[in-house]
Amino acid sequence: MAQIPHNKRRLYSQSECRSQKIQILVNEALAAYRLAIREGRAQPGTDVDYNRGYSADLDRWYSMHIAHDRREGHSFITIGDRSWPLIFTDNGHYRSKIGKFMPNAWAQNQPKQVDRLQVDRAYVQGKDGRNVTALFRLPRSRIVGTKYELDLSHDVWKVSSRRRHQLRREELIKELIPMISDAQAAERALLGWWPRLKKERPRFMVHERFDAIQVELRDGKPQARRRGHGAYVFKGGRDRYLPPNP
Repeated sequence: MAQIPHNKRRLYSQSECRSQKIQILVNEALAAYRLAIREGRAQPGTDVDYNRGYSADLDRWYSMHIAHDRREGHSFITIGDRSWPLIFTDNGHYRSKIGKFMPNAWAQNQPKQVDRLQVDRAYVQGKDGRNVTALFRLPRSRIVGTKYELDLSHDVWKVSSRRRHQLRREELIKELIPMISDAQAAERALLGWWPRLKKERPRFMVHERFDAIQVELRDGKPQARRRGHGAYVFKGGRDRYLPPNP
């Protein structure tokens, strides 16, 4: 049995490893089982044994056994010399005629009985007993496991509030001056530039949008957030929030 390394320093992140959603492999095995029933090679109401599966994301061959009673039966997936139990949960739901997800109370209030869609969600259970939706493969290795077994880290990009506000100012400046370069936009955002004249409004921009950008660049308040279909509402009148004329 392959020895899973304990990555104390978390040398690998999830984005650096190959990953495979287990639900995709389960759907592939069930599709092959339904095809075998139509062709007469399998009987309905029996266990599913899928032994010729290939995961392109993991670049590994796998075999899968799905019990007929998915709640009480023993299902598992095998990759190489390791096996993981498969856990199925009931995600059945109702849908309206337009395809919208509806609660149970909606189905009870319908004049006719509505069929409940039977949907099973598949999980892989690791050695620690945690259920996950995907398996990972370490880079330059054939070791496969869950993110907890391999002790993979998460990719988090932390941005300070000051940097986030500066990026927001650069975005608004580029909207006012489409032909400006990234360096010039960053310089104006750092210097606290804001348009003081009405003639600085681009020809294609409506007055309400320009006024909102003008207020946000001047005061640093999020006034230029889009609301609805391009409508910008100023409480108390638009002139109340405009800067004084130079």
